[in-house]
Amino acid sequence: MTTRTSRTSAADRVVRCAVYTRTAKTEGDGARPIEAQRNEAERCIRRRANQGWIVLPTRYDDAGFSGRTLRRPALRQLLADIEAGQIDVVVVHRIDCLTRSLDHFDRLLAGFARHKVRFSPAAFATHESAESPRVSETLPGHLSVPVAAARREKEK
Repeated sequence: MTTRTSRTSAADRVVRCAVYTRTAKTEGDGARPIEAQRNEAERCIRRRANQGWIVLPTRYDDAGFSGRTLRRPALRQLLADIEAGQIDVVVVHRIDCLTRSLDHFDRLLAGFARHKVRFSPAAFATHESAESPRVSETLPGHLSVPVAAARREKEK
């Protein structure tokens, strides 16, 4: 009699990825358009499809909202969906699309960690392997510019 072992490959596991986009300016003001941010984040997710990553259909787009506040409708919906257990990874174009405040960034990452949600800036995700630590554990070296900008902002 042959015994079959159950093995779940990375491709068999679905990793639900939410794309969050934000711009404080209108598209005509030189800001990176929401669609361009979304397209880059979706490309990042497609590159990880062999690891089960899929784009969730819900759009989390905050057009015309400052990154200095957490009072943004799409961000609030994203956080509610995280609390409801509907998201495994949050993908953004760049870190400052999520927030421009270091304190807010710390709070958001702590909330993600509480719900076992990974955070993946699209540019950084290309360097992360399936076996690597969570992005939130390896970000310090990649945060030097955003952290310096946040500190300057705080000192104003």
